[in-house]
Amino acid sequence: MRYFGNFKRPIDGKKRVSLPAVFRLSAEDRKFKSVILFKGITENFLFGAGSDAVSRIIDDKSNHALEAACRLGFEHIVDQEGRIRLSDELLNEMFPSAKEILFVGAGGKFEIRDISYWDEAQERAAKTAVDELYKAL
Repeated sequence: MRYFGNFKRPIDGKKRVSLPAVFRLSAEDRKFKSVILFKGITENFLFGAGSDAVSRIIDDKSNHALEAACRLGFEHIVDQEGRIRLSDELLNEMFPSAKEILFVGAGGKFEIRDISYWDEAQERAAKTAVDELYKAL
């Protein structure tokens, strides 16, 4: 399964957030009912994938490091409306004042980031593009 695109999503009063529609459609096609989220190590964000993708890694007994890492994930059930509830712990640690978060498709996984990340990433991308244009000319 592949995740693509960037989507802003509000966090509702019950601490739920809707998965982007294209992620939900993919989830329905694959028949998984939950996502597994992990905390980023070097940056303050979450990343995840459908539980079926993570299960395949756990089932690969030849890679003990990946198997051990998978045990650090948090399973989140996808409700009938395509929402997951983020725990108080994750919200307070990762997005303490966020009213809205950003889902970023990253191929075989997706990221959940503070909305300010999008503005910073766009600025970095623009600087890189201008730098590349400068070098090319």
